[in-house]
Parts: sequence; structure tokens; C-alpha cells
Amino acid sequence: MQVIMEFNQLFDALVPAQGKAGTLGGELLRATARLGYRYLNDGDMVGRDYGNETCNAAARFIDECVDQDTSIPGIIDSLWCSYDPMYGQQIEALANEMVIYIKERPWLVTEPCTFDFWDWAKPEDCDYDEEEEEW
Repeated sequence: MQVIMEFNQLFDALVPAQGKAGTLGGELLRATARLGYRYLNDGDMVGRDYGNETCNAAARFIDECVDQDTSIPGIIDSLWCSYDPMYGQQIEALANEMVIYIKERPWLVTEPCTFDFWDWAKPEDCDYDEEEEEW
């Protein structure tokens, strides 16, 4: 519960109501929140069905922008191959580790960020097999 409160406080301070964040720390929080929101509200998962379109860019952004000697890249890797309930646990772990990551690197809350996590989207993210629905 404490982690969620800290995550939300950082998010409110660093992420605008719309659009990309102005700092790297804010954009990392925004991407993390995107993964959590899409999973908790719509069941979207990285690398699966509609989650390809809604989550893959955020996962790639986080993986590429954090220090590789932290636990975050491993958590992101696990999201690509996890299913319920492990996926939800990994999302919680990601939020926790992101709070720690940003708190240990205070420059992230002031370091300007000119890119948007959506810049990490790939054309193939929109080309996925979705079961055809019969109406």
C-alpha cells in the first residue's frame, strides 16, 4: 500500500494530465502506469493480442532507458512471457522498483526528456492475430 501511495505521489508531481512528461523520471512513471492501467482495467499484457498495441512501446521504453544493472530489465523481460497471476505480481514489482529507482536517482526528476514512450512503438505492434468475433 505504501508503494502505491509513493508511486501516485511521484506520478502526480511529474506526469501531466495529458501527453508526455517533461522529465525522464516522469516518463518512466508514465510508462509504468500505462502497463499497470492497461492490465488492471482491460487485461492487456505486453506481447499479447491487443496488449501488443497498448503496452509494448511502454515496456521497450522502460527497458531501454533504465540502468541494466537493476532489477527493472528483468521484470520487463518477465512481462513478455508471464500470465496471470504472475503478470499482476510483476506489475506490482515494477511499480515498487520504479519508485526506488527514481528516489535513488534524484536527477531523473529534473532531467529533461524530449521523447515520448510511444516513440518506442513498432509497426508490427499493430499487426497481431485477434480472434475473429462473430456477430
